Amino acid sequence: DTAAGVAGAAAGGLLGAPIALAIGPLAEWLFDHTTRITITEWLNFEHPLLRELASKAPGTFQHSVSVSVLADAAARAIRADSFLARVGALYHDVGKVKAPEYFGENQHGVNPHSGLPPWESAAILRAHVDDGVLLLRYYGMSRTLAAFVREHHGTGLMPGLASHPLAGGRDTYRYAGPRPRSRETGIVMIADQTEALARVAPPADAAAATALVRQIIQRLVDSGELDDSGLSTDDLARMTPDMVAALVAMYHRRVGYASAPVAAS
Repeated sequence: DTAAGVAGAAAGGLLGAPIALAIGPLAEWLFDHTTRITITEWLNFEHPLLRELASKAPGTFQHSVSVSVLADAAARAIRADSFLARVGALYHDVGKVKAPEYFGENQHGVNPHSGLPPWESAAILRAHVDDGVLLLRYYGMSRTLAAFVREHHGTGLMPGLASHPLAGGRDTYRYAGPRPRSRETGIVMIADQTEALARVAPPADAAAATALVRQIIQRLVDSGELDDSGLSTDDLARMTPDMVAALVAMYHRRVGYASAPVAAS
């Protein structure tokens, strides 16, 4: 009996993990629940959706990776779900694969918006949110990640288009929202705008990075975009130094190397 018990325990130990992995997807489908194991697989850059993003919209892909780093740092600082924020940031702009050339980070030379009226440009920019949700739905990822796609712009204004001489009503140039409704989606909104501004004007040092992060946070607070996120004033203060540290690491200036001495002839 003892031998049989030992053998049974050994078999259970050996077969338990493979069986769990085998029935895991079925259990997720039956109970409409996504496990952390599955979400971890989405972090793999070999995932077909990330491969498509990297191939068709490489600038957006690099932006998303940087936003993921910033979001992770901010979430850890306030003990939010850093894992979920990191994954959500990685996929927040995936809808741009449908029209990558209309987004600045993927442009080289001609800007296709220059030949369009502002309301058409606004419709194209706004569409990347709906396109992203559809792509996540196709890959079975929408339950966990759709909020990051829908909420990362909130109801924010497209200032460049809204100020166009032919613009007309400003509401035409707002995203449909909703505003962030969790700390994690609020963090991704902050990280997204911080990285975008830093890409245009990289901070020269920690002081410049601090000013940039504070500027973004204050602008979002003043506009009310973070009102529903659950992020407190204390949260915003505590995440700032960690975001600054991550930003400085991304945009640090490489030390120059002295020229090699020329050998005497």
